[in-house]
Amino acid sequence: MPNEAINQPLIIINIIILQLILVFSTQATVFLFFLRKRDKIHHQRKGSMLCLVAFPNALLFPLPIVLSLFGSTYIAVLVIFSLSALVLRTTLLTYQCIYYGKNKKKTILDNLKEMVTFPPTLMLVLSIILNLLGVRLNFDIFFVINEVISQITSIIGALLIGLLLVNMNFKRIGEFKKDFLFVFTIRVFFSFLLFLLVIPFFTFPTSVRQNILVILLILFIDPPAVTNIAYSEYFELDREFTAFAVFTVTIMAVVYIPVVIIVAFLLF
Repeated sequence: MPNEAINQPLIIINIIILQLILVFSTQATVFLFFLRKRDKIHHQRKGSMLCLVAFPNALLFPLPIVLSLFGSTYIAVLVIFSLSALVLRTTLLTYQCIYYGKNKKKTILDNLKEMVTFPPTLMLVLSIILNLLGVRLNFDIFFVINEVISQITSIIGALLIGLLLVNMNFKRIGEFKKDFLFVFTIRVFFSFLLFLLVIPFFTFPTSVRQNILVILLILFIDPPAVTNIAYSEYFELDREFTAFAVFTVTIMAVVYIPVVIIVAFLLF
């Protein structure tokens, strides 16, 4: 049965390790070969670009796609992936936003203090403590809460994009063009190639391998999450660029995601 195969510990470990490798590899490549020596890009723009290129849009965008393709059978893959993505978002992403933000701290210790006191990170720490104490919620609650939260965050994200686009100086779009093309290339094409290079080193049960790989590929090349806009606003990164990139890639995803799905089924 697919559900039994998906819930194997090895599958869970593979999904988490694969996500870590792809996120860190993308971040390292972007920073070392593109951003480190580009002094013309101001600090806040660099922070926005690093956030946009690597961190997956774990649930909001891919959830309806996965449900339409596979039903609820493979929802566990999304849950495992989204929980792993949540840890990365509340640690690595948060630290990067603090470092590159307008009010960045001067020391690593100060940055870490701000990261730990950031509300989403506090909630993550609290959940880990509760888990260690043996306090666990019914797993079914996740789906009920997630549906409500997904709707709320989708509305808030849409409002944020709308407000920022309304107040945007559209003369700056020409200024965004080069950096946006860079973000899109890394987010879609580089992630796709990196996924193909890395995936042969991971083993999945034959009965579910194709479907899991298709889902994971969708997760890695989908558009940046709307929560990036909230992070950009909160930490004072380049808010206009972030909103423009999230909005534009999301629109483009309507075209490229179906193509990627077809290619993925042919490859895997």
